[in-house]
Amino acid sequence: MGFVPGSCRPLIATADVREAFDDGDPIPQTKEAKSYDRVWQALDLVGYLVRNNGQGAPKALFAPPHGKSRLPAMPESLSPFSWDRVFECAVTELKLPSPESRRDRIEQYLEKFGQMVGEAG
Repeated sequence: MGFVPGSCRPLIATADVREAFDDGDPIPQTKEAKSYDRVWQALDLVGYLVRNNGQGAPKALFAPPHGKSRLPAMPESLSPFSWDRVFECAVTELKLPSPESRRDRIEQYLEKFGQMVGEAG
């Protein structure tokens, strides 16, 4: 894994889960991600996906010990998990305009541009 700049766009990483060990002995009912500590430290959001038998979409846990979130708007868990729901929380956190308001703003700029071009011609 190379250097990840602070101005990086969303970075999505996946990791397998394995049984956790302490001094070579397995820790019962404890799992850990197969990843590097440096990668874990750089991530702002880590979700631990859990799917019970018969459940369609998994549940995502963003609370320690398996998950983490530096986004205050992110709940401790999302059930069912979807990327759309994660991005909704991120948009809330970053106070980004909704896609609809961005589309409206672009249409307004295009109208003004059309009027300016029409007046000049």
